[in-house]
Amino acid sequence: MGRHLTCLTLRGPIDDAGLATIAAEEVARPLPPDRPLWRAIVVARESEEGSEPAAARTWAVALVLVMHHVLAEVDLATVRTTAKSQGATVNDCLLVAVAGAVEHLLHTHGERPDSQVVSVPISARRSTSSADRGNQVGVMPVRVDLRGDASARLARVAAETTARKSAPGSSLALVGPLFRGAAAVGAFGWFVNRQRLVNTFLTNLRGPSDSVHLAGTPVTRIVPVTITAGNVGVAFTALSYAGRLGVTVITDPYVVPEGEELARELDRQLAAIAG
Repeated sequence: MGRHLTCLTLRGPIDDAGLATIAAEEVARPLPPDRPLWRAIVVARESEEGSEPAAARTWAVALVLVMHHVLAEVDLATVRTTAKSQGATVNDCLLVAVAGAVEHLLHTHGERPDSQVVSVPISARRSTSSADRGNQVGVMPVRVDLRGDASARLARVAAETTARKSAPGSSLALVGPLFRGAAAVGAFGWFVNRQRLVNTFLTNLRGPSDSVHLAGTPVTRIVPVTITAGNVGVAFTALSYAGRLGVTVITDPYVVPEGEELARELDRQLAAIAG
């Protein structure tokens, strides 16, 4: 464990932006190939006087995976209520909000798209056993029609995702073997840097419904940190925790320098859906 877990002690206050900067710096460091490929960093904030006992320090923990990260948040129960009232899911609401935020940013550049294609991961596994385990993960590109208000968009997205999930054989591509094959012949990077299939990525993970503790310290917030891939300049990662739904906006600052503006618009989109 000592080869995977490190501690970084900081003097003075640290906010979400500071933690995001640390995560972005750490993700640029390659993982050592001689051990399982993961690393955890405990970030400890020490009082300015340095006199507090270790047990009283404020801790923040991340599994750190170079990108710019900004967080948008909304009440989870409100989103669930809205989704249920329209026969939709929380993920459907996120699809509409993400596409609307990207649409707003494109409008500021004079572009008027009629839709956005958002790629979401989906499991192909319907059951499992001790002899049949492992990942069976595919991706489902969802075209979000940008006509109408948030309610109309949500109804269309819900209808599409429901129909496609009920017919996984026709709508779900198990990309693992394909991508591994492409990587083996050196074609994976070429493909993801030139693809024209999707505009952005959205990942949504369900976290603990109640607050948890780490080494006796309450975890007040969990912020998902991922990366973008290929020629996709912005991606979104959602995680629910203790009644809040947080969405991290991950941007390549050289391609999409308006990360803060995008996060603010995502907040507005989520509020419009939840309202």
